[in-house]
Amino acid sequence: MTELGIVNSLTGVEQGDVWTPKQSGQVWKRVRQLPVPAARTLEAARESAHPDGVSLAEPVAAGDWTIVRMPGRVHDMVETVAVPPATRLIIEPGATLRFAPGASLLIRGAIEARGTAEAPIRFTSADGENTWGVLAINSISKATNHFRHCLFERSANAVIHGVPFTGALAPHSSPCEVEKCVFRDIEADDAFNSKYVSPRIVGCVFSNNLDAIDIDFGGGVVADCEFRNNQDDCIDLSSSWATIEGNRLVSGGDKGVSVGEKSRPRIFNNLIEKAAMGIAVKDLSDALILNNTIINNRVGVALYEKKPSFGPGRARLVNNLLRDNGMDITTDAGSVIRARFNALSAKVSGEGNLSNRGDEALSRGGSGELLSDYGWARTNRLERIGHYPE
Repeated sequence: MTELGIVNSLTGVEQGDVWTPKQSGQVWKRVRQLPVPAARTLEAARESAHPDGVSLAEPVAAGDWTIVRMPGRVHDMVETVAVPPATRLIIEPGATLRFAPGASLLIRGAIEARGTAEAPIRFTSADGENTWGVLAINSISKATNHFRHCLFERSANAVIHGVPFTGALAPHSSPCEVEKCVFRDIEADDAFNSKYVSPRIVGCVFSNNLDAIDIDFGGGVVADCEFRNNQDDCIDLSSSWATIEGNRLVSGGDKGVSVGEKSRPRIFNNLIEKAAMGIAVKDLSDALILNNTIINNRVGVALYEKKPSFGPGRARLVNNLLRDNGMDITTDAGSVIRARFNALSAKVSGEGNLSNRGDEALSRGGSGELLSDYGWARTNRLERIGHYPE
């Protein structure tokens, strides 16, 4: 493994137009000079074709990585740059990457950005007013990309090599773990957008964005995150089987959790409050909605068909508290909901459902234990229904 620290010359590195030192003293490839290799055969094309239509090189073997480090200081990103295949970028605690308007960072290898609570890593605009592009990850490598104690702000959409990236952090087909990060004031369609991969997003804060999280064609976990004052959806799932657990979703302008296009998520132990729709299940999706507190929304849970090319939605609603919503549940003609052991404002058919809104009556009902000021998430009576009932 080659170690490239802060380099003051290009000794031992291929010189010419491809490799260039940036002002930070690191080694980069300019994105406009980074060709995408064509697949050698039709079979190789089928095996390595990226879902966005870009053919990629062979996977990087273990031990073949080149390491590039960005030390914990300010780095001015004056143009879009790319980390090439077989290269791992390590951003050290305390680093700030200030991007010029429209500039992006494309990862074709792998990235580790592990800040600390005392020395977070910041991805922001150069002047604090204009927007920059995205941090895009588009790599055939199966290496996991890590982000911890990072701040993303003032990002906007970008198109790189003809591929659109619509999240401040946008992994495409690239494993990604995001822990204790903050996404705020993002002007891209999404603060986080993943495609064809199952991310792990834990303990993060999303505030004042459009959509906060968008997971397309993947599973993964979103857990213990906080969502505040996002203009559109807090979590948007499309053809996804993600687990959404233990989050606090407050003041989503549109939906707390949007479940669409044949998604099959598990939505468990969340507080969803002050959204137009707490949870929307549509377009042939089938959601398990278990042990959530869904309060003060215009609609608590909505099932419907949005796109005629798909169809209505289905959901299993078990052991939830729905209270002080304009309507607890709405369904269209073709959608199906099975509800058991829920506490709701209005009567809903199904075993063990309660329709009394008083806390005293709910606690006597026996299907859960009221915990905290906002409901009975984290019930201690799961044995009555099983962990994931059919």
